[in-house]
This record gives sequence, structure tokens and C-alpha cells, in this order.
Amino acid sequence: MFNMGRIFADGLGVEIDMEESYAWYEKALNAFHKVEDKKSWKYTEYRIGKIYSQGLGTEVDYERAAYWLTLSAEEGYKFAEYSLGGLYYRDQGVEQSYETAFDLYLRSAMQGFPYADFEVAKMYRDGIGTDINEEEANKYFSSAFIGFKKLEKKSHDDKIQYRLGWMLQNGIGTEKDIGEAKRYYEKSAKLGNTFACYSLAKLILAEEDPTREEINKAIEYLREASEGGNQFAQYALGKVYLNGNFIEKDIYKAVELFKLSVEERNEYAAYQLGKLYLKGEDITKDISSAIKWLHLSSEKGNQYGQYLLGKIYLMGEGVPRNKEEAIKWFTLSAVQGNEYAQFFLDNMDKFYNQSVSLIVSKMFHHMSKTFEDNVPLKSSGVGVKIDSKLLRKLREKKMAQGHKKDDHEQQNIEL
Repeated sequence: MFNMGRIFADGLGVEIDMEESYAWYEKALNAFHKVEDKKSWKYTEYRIGKIYSQGLGTEVDYERAAYWLTLSAEEGYKFAEYSLGGLYYRDQGVEQSYETAFDLYLRSAMQGFPYADFEVAKMYRDGIGTDINEEEANKYFSSAFIGFKKLEKKSHDDKIQYRLGWMLQNGIGTEKDIGEAKRYYEKSAKLGNTFACYSLAKLILAEEDPTREEINKAIEYLREASEGGNQFAQYALGKVYLNGNFIEKDIYKAVELFKLSVEERNEYAAYQLGKLYLKGEDITKDISSAIKWLHLSSEKGNQYGQYLLGKIYLMGEGVPRNKEEAIKWFTLSAVQGNEYAQFFLDNMDKFYNQSVSLIVSKMFHHMSKTFEDNVPLKSSGVGVKIDSKLLRKLREKKMAQGHKKDDHEQQNIEL
């Protein structure tokens, strides 16, 4: 019953039918409960917990999920330990505890589960829930890579193929091998994995001199991933239309894709929209829209959006000048290493003087020519105090991710 639900959900040999899928998942959940009522079993407890955590045939209920997964994990079931660790890590249905998450992941990893190896490695690498330990991180990354290769040979699973491609591309747990990475990405992309499509397109477009055929293939991969709801692909394809590097420039298509990406909570897409409406070069200038998108981006911790908001409030572009707001956003940006924001913080009193506003405006225009929206700047000291709640919220967001930007695609992939 559960597999029938998956077949209709993923369109495996049949047309995708979410209503039919829901009905089969609902039957599976009821059947698992009946089995469990007759005799407790770690497998059914795990299955019930996973169904509630994913909302298959029922509403998502993390508290129920945590209850059932805990029953299974207490019996040492490695899949339940891994899934329960994820709930503790993400603050879902239980009180967030990185230490508990790490312990559960470790218990699962010690039973030979490569997905758990991967999470343990990241936490050792980043010092989340445990002390930073590069040697242990490398050991568990290597174990994860070996485990994923064994699983892939048996299942040909697109998620595993994607992970193998990512590890080979970045030299994580194995030697870096772009050719082999592309091979795994291609296998995963053929099975409809949007992350693989996106990553493969990025690799092709980053090549020194890709052929027209390769470029067309990369654009098609981006389109496929975008239509599949992948926020990173939507943003990347939006940038392609915005810049007109590989295809004809289409600003309206770019805006459409950025908005789709924002719906999936992409902070960079929101920043791009804010910048477009602020500049008013490719589309009609609209300060209120610019502020709306930049606020969305900034509240998600985007340093470039924070910098532009600081500029808007400092200069009074479409809003009353507000020194406190300017300091708040400049500081949040500077904390993340933005030297332009730090420069204006250090000279705030000079620039807030109305008599030099014209000079400042020209300086902002000049700086915007060199300001890159995807290259982090070196950090410098911050000499201004900021709203502690906002700063703490930003830090917690960064910590809760538990991974570096290079493996951001991993956050939506779960067994």
C-alpha cells in the first residue's frame, strides 16, 4: 500500500495522481497501526513516525512523528534514530537539541547507515552539537561516500546518485573528480532529481568554453529543475535571463523566476528583485516594491539586501531618512563581513549630514559598480551595537543550517 502511494506520487510507470497517492498512503497508515496494535514492532513504529513527519495520507504532525520514532529508536532501529535526529536538529515536534541530534545520528552511523555518517561528519566539521573535529569529520565523510556507493549499486536511487555527484564534485569524503561527478548527476537527472539537474547545469555553464550544444543542455536542465520547484534552479535561470549571457535577455522572465524562487524562500532571489526595482534600469523603478523585497531578503540574513536597506534609510530613498534603521541594517551586513556596510557605519555621522548627501549619493553609485552580489568580502570589526534580538536570530539561523553554503542543496533531501 505504501509503495502504491509512492508510485502514484512519483509517476513511476503511471501518470502522477496525488489524490490516488494520498488514498494509498492513508490505507498504509491505517494498516501499519493495525499491525502495531497486535504486536509492537520497531519497523511499523518507524513507518508510522515517517508517515506523520512527511504528511503522507494524513496531516503533517511532528509531535506524533517524534512519539513513534522515539519508540522505534529506543529499540535501536538505525533508520528511526536517523529520522528522530533530524527532528531534534530542526526543532520539529521536540525541543531543539543539537546534542541529542548528534547522539542519535552517531548511534545510527555506528550501525552502518551512510546518511547518518554524512550528518555526523557535517556536525563534526561545523562544531554543531559537538566539538569541531576535522579528523572525525573526514572519517565519517569517507564512510558516507563508501556507503552511498554500495547503496547506489543496489538501488540506483536518484538521491544517492545526487549525493555521490556532490561529494565527487567538492572532494568531500573522496578525491575530487568532476567527470565522475557529472556521470552521477546525469544518472540522477534522468530520474528527475531537480538538485542533480541544477548541479549539472552549473557545472556545464562554469566550464571554460562550453559548446552551444552543452549550453543548450544546461539551460534545459535548469528549466526542468525550475519547473520541478527547485528554488536554486529558478534563481540561476533567472540570472541567465537577467544577464543574457547564454540566451536572449528577458527581464520579465527573470522577474517571474525570481518571484517563484522567493516563494521557496530564496533570499538571493528576493535581493535581486529588490535591486532591480531600486535601480529602475531594466524595469520601472518602484521604491516601495524594492523595500518589500529587500526586507524579505534581509530578514532571512542576506548581507547584500541588508546593505541596500541601510543605504535606502541613510539616503531617504522613497522613505524618510532614518539613522537608527540605517545603522541596524548596515551592522547586520557588516557582521557578515561586508566592508562597504562597515565603512558607512564607521563614518555614519559624516554621511548623515544633509550637506554631504549629494557626495554620498555619488559614492553609492560608484560603489554599486564594484559591488558583487555573490562574492563575500573580508570581515572587519564592528563598532556599533545592534538590536540583540535581530543579531541572535541571524546567528541562530546560520547555526541551525548546520552546513556550509556549498552543501545548501542537501537541506531538502531526506531518506
